[in-house]
Amino acid sequence: MFEEYYREPEPAKRKKILDAYVPEDFDQEKLEQMKRLFEIRYSVDKNGVWADCFVRSFLELRMIAENMESVFASRRNKKMGTAALERLCLNRQEEFAEDVLYRELCHVTAVYISACTRDKNYTSFIWGLGKISDKKTVGKIRYDMQKVGEDIPKYLNAEEACRILSRAVKDTAEKMLEDL
Repeated sequence: MFEEYYREPEPAKRKKILDAYVPEDFDQEKLEQMKRLFEIRYSVDKNGVWADCFVRSFLELRMIAENMESVFASRRNKKMGTAALERLCLNRQEEFAEDVLYRELCHVTAVYISACTRDKNYTSFIWGLGKISDKKTVGKIRYDMQKVGEDIPKYLNAEEACRILSRAVKDTAEKMLEDL
């Protein structure tokens, strides 16, 4: 499958790859599913700025994970979490081949991890005055991945619906964090 497509973080470049390169032996149904997922995931405003709905949903799940213990936020968290899972197409798994959805969820996880490793606020302490060690950054990312991939599905009673997300988060985190 399109290795270059899944390595590219920029939506505009991903769109060009998806539209331009089509091997003859590639399953056309999967190609259509990839295009449909692309259209669901990304939008462009009138200024040409891309918005990534999957990253938004991933970040929302991460924020919910921080408030799971709050008694007063439980109803709101579950409502937001369910909506985030729907935006990640986890309620529409019958429409997409498992490997297509899995690869897209791996990609969004990789985008999140890459952003975390580059972000000065994420990799620092005391309002950006000092940088935490790479080992602590990896630990922090692992904690985030555990929350999104394991704790959120349990919290929302959606382990089966989140099976692909959990596997994508786990596999991508293991692969990317061993290199840090």
